[in-house]
Amino acid sequence: MQSGQNRRRSRRVTVRWAATYLVDRDEGGWHDCQVLDVSASGALLEVLEAAPLLHSALSIDLRLEAKGSIEAVFNAQLRRVEPTEHTATRLGIEWTPLDPSEEHALALLLALHADQETGS
Repeated sequence: MQSGQNRRRSRRVTVRWAATYLVDRDEGGWHDCQVLDVSASGALLEVLEAAPLLHSALSIDLRLEAKGSIEAVFNAQLRRVEPTEHTATRLGIEWTPLDPSEEHALALLLALHADQETGS
């Protein structure tokens, strides 16, 4: 397992993106979630339903509406589950190794988010 310092090697960006996730081998389909922060190595999600099992494989569908729309699906592994003070649960996920096109898509999503934040 990676040390906390290595996991945090990527700068995390606070976001509030609506997204959906799919648990590998779950016949329940896609579930809504909110992305609270994202980095090149993973993300923090918030869900309102029962959390998947720790270490579950997930697919995360990220979509950002800005100057058009961009959508990308990334594979990840659930690394941390934290209940919150209200009815939500926070899921810490780590991207499975991204290929160059996925890295580019993630960088583009983050750049579009930065443009939205600065009003560009």
